[in-house]
Amino acid sequence: MAVADSGMDLVPALITGLLGGGGALFIAALVKGWSDLRGGARARAREAVIDLAAARDDAENRRAVAEKDRDYWRAIAGRYGYQLRNAGINPDPEMPEAPSDRDRERERVDRERDRRPR
Repeated sequence: MAVADSGMDLVPALITGLLGGGGALFIAALVKGWSDLRGGARARAREAVIDLAAARDDAENRRAVAEKDRDYWRAIAGRYGYQLRNAGINPDPEMPEAPSDRDRERERVDRERDRRPR
């Protein structure tokens, strides 16, 4: 029974030693650090990800609306062009070129000009 009595005396001595030697402050600091870690940088990163996802969704919605508007006006222009041609009116310009085609032609001319001896 002497062993049991020394074990019982050990627990209060251990608790007294931890609390008296700054163990409570150490445990409190660990708990505070853990809670700050969970609520700090990770929460801000989560908020940033949520904000980025919302911005991405908003941009996709704006793109979809712009594409619908573009397609609508493209169809209207096609109908007007058809009506003009049926009425005997030629559109001006008669064979329009897309900006990308004009850019390619300009690049081709620039390359040929650069190859010529000066």
